[in-house]
Amino acid sequence: MTQLPSLMTETPEESYSGFVISTSHISLEDSQRLNELGEKSDYVMQREHGWVLIIPGDHSLVSNIYGEDFGVTVQSLVTWALCRGVRYLELDSDGQVLPFLTEYNWEVQE
Repeated sequence: MTQLPSLMTETPEESYSGFVISTSHISLEDSQRLNELGEKSDYVMQREHGWVLIIPGDHSLVSNIYGEDFGVTVQSLVTWALCRGVRYLELDSDGQVLPFLTEYNWEVQE
């Protein structure tokens, strides 16, 4: 218990912020690419109802990870988050729907 007061006053040198938004803001095609990348990348973590994207501070690394293999939906969201200094972007089925972002319907039409 003697360490508790120092934990309350000390701040780590590095900290990152993140946003949680709805998976409805990405296309079905990009969701499939995220599933594929989630199996082999340290930058995309697949979750039960979405993904967590780690956005590195190095812009060339961002381009390598989220570049040409993705469509405009993931590229735009990563760029949007990066411009706001965000390093984690959680895409969750229950995440916030943002009115200024496009929404996609993943239902398959028969």
